[in-house]
Amino acid sequence: MLDSEGHSLGLDGLGEGDVLVEPLGQTGGDRQQLAAAVRAFHRQASGSAHFARLVSIEAATDSPRLEFLYALIEPVNDAVRPLFDRLAADGTLRPMPWYVFHFLITGSCGLYGQLPLARRLGRPDETNGTAEADLLAGLVLAACFTGEPPASV
Repeated sequence: MLDSEGHSLGLDGLGEGDVLVEPLGQTGGDRQQLAAAVRAFHRQASGSAHFARLVSIEAATDSPRLEFLYALIEPVNDAVRPLFDRLAADGTLRPMPWYVFHFLITGSCGLYGQLPLARRLGRPDETNGTAEADLLAGLVLAACFTGEPPASV
């Protein structure tokens, strides 16, 4: 993959298929759609530890690599941001700026890119990744919503 000046970004083989970019479903209200998006993001991230590590490293430097990664996540942000804005405005979500919400959701995914550390902290080798992703997403959602978050469908 090359940037606009022809320099290698070193990201060959990484494309939109590696990142959750599917549009949000049209069923359910804003609460259900936002919760479903967070759960889907965590499930995707649990199977894409390489992407979590890559973003963690590349997001520390403003560079063409970060521009490329941001372009991959931008469609997700564009789909979720209106839900966030409406739910924050009506008090369904705790007061917080968009960027804090973003890092609350994505920061908890650090677990998936740091499995050796997680094992040292007690994570069993036979842990079910999907169940773990659902647990993390549920905890994050509970922190975001002022009341009970919508149940998983």
